[in-house]
Amino acid sequence: MRKIRRLLFGEAVFTEEYASYLTLLTQVVIRKYHGRKIGHLWTKIIYKSFSVLIALSFLGTLGYGMSRATPAETKVQEVSTEIYGDRGWDENRRMLSMWQGDVYITLDNQEKKELWQDLVDLESRYWGIEPPTVEVEQYEAESERDGYYSKADQMISVTSKAWYYSRERMIEILLHEVNHAYTQAVADSVNWEDQYEDDHTLRMYADAYIFKNASEHYTAPEEDKEEYYNNALEVAAREYTEEWVWKYLEYIDEIPRSTE
Repeated sequence: MRKIRRLLFGEAVFTEEYASYLTLLTQVVIRKYHGRKIGHLWTKIIYKSFSVLIALSFLGTLGYGMSRATPAETKVQEVSTEIYGDRGWDENRRMLSMWQGDVYITLDNQEKKELWQDLVDLESRYWGIEPPTVEVEQYEAESERDGYYSKADQMISVTSKAWYYSRERMIEILLHEVNHAYTQAVADSVNWEDQYEDDHTLRMYADAYIFKNASEHYTAPEEDKEEYYNNALEVAAREYTEEWVWKYLEYIDEIPRSTE
């Protein structure tokens, strides 16, 4: 039972409960033996012993309180819950409803561009990065790209052909490029010249190094399709979009139609 209470309510509650039990037991002992000549000495000994135990219990409770999360740690916990526990879809239902099939096809180019930016902003908040700006550009005829992320310009570029792409394809492109922005941020987050940072042996450093190496040896699809396809940045973005594009669409299509 004690283990269950400790798991459910934590060490602080358990320690306080323990101290209250000791106090009650001490009172019972004093009431029972106080005033008896033969047991008077033992009463003092028992009383002092329990007093010490109560004091230790109090110090334990105080120490637990002092070891609780700092304001900075609390903030990280709140952000972690916000980022990993909630993608912000419910708060952005109106924007996401604009991606419904019969609505999206009625949007003009300016409205589409604004909607693309809104989705990029939403995804960027999920990943914890600064949202890149969406720009539409005229690509060369031989280009095989539909979009790309530019770290230098903090921009996601999409081809002008995208005006005519389906909503499914556009969500895929935007999620793919925001993922590139995130993996690049992961690679840049490590000070690789810091010799005192655990020698970079933690697993997160290995993941970051993979993205760093992939960024430094990135090959455009026009140069080498196979190398481009197998680049770690492309693999990560492709795996992410394969899972989440359809989750987005499933959520979007279940949003009730507006009655306005």
